[in-house]
Amino acid sequence: MSAPEVVFRVSQFAQKKYEQRFRKGFNPPVELKRWPLSILPIVNEPLNVSENNFEIFGIPFDYSGEINWHQDIQTGNCFPLDFSKSINVRKTEGISAKIVWEVNRLQFLSLIALRYRNCKDEKFIQLFKSIVDSWIDNNPYLVVINWYSNLKVNLRLITFFLSWEILDI
Repeated sequence: MSAPEVVFRVSQFAQKKYEQRFRKGFNPPVELKRWPLSILPIVNEPLNVSENNFEIFGIPFDYSGEINWHQDIQTGNCFPLDFSKSINVRKTEGISAKIVWEVNRLQFLSLIALRYRNCKDEKFIQLFKSIVDSWIDNNPYLVVINWYSNLKVNLRLITFFLSWEILDI
């Protein structure tokens, strides 16, 4: 192993330990001052999708009830509620991080937003809010598998941005 690689690995290990000790579970108070300006043109056309069902890798996923955010919907097994970077996503038997992460991308929120925009039925806003609240309550910062990768965090941000654009409230 080269000297620069040793320095990188030691730095990465130190950051992991710092985050595990001081940042785990941190939830800063955030307040949105105003909604962003709309940049996404929306065409109000009828939506032809199942009301509370979303398909993930060919597996039907019903998001209308309580969601276990750490469960592999194919096998029913769950990842542990542990410090995210300590979870071994590659060697956990009988569970796929890929499927869990796909659920946690929250892409179905944009469908809920489209349904609300098309019919203005408050039940869709309530469903949207309950899913977001559930996700926040069940995924404290740096705890659980859903904070393992920055890429997954950014994909959720894109979903939130698109959903807010669609809602335009």
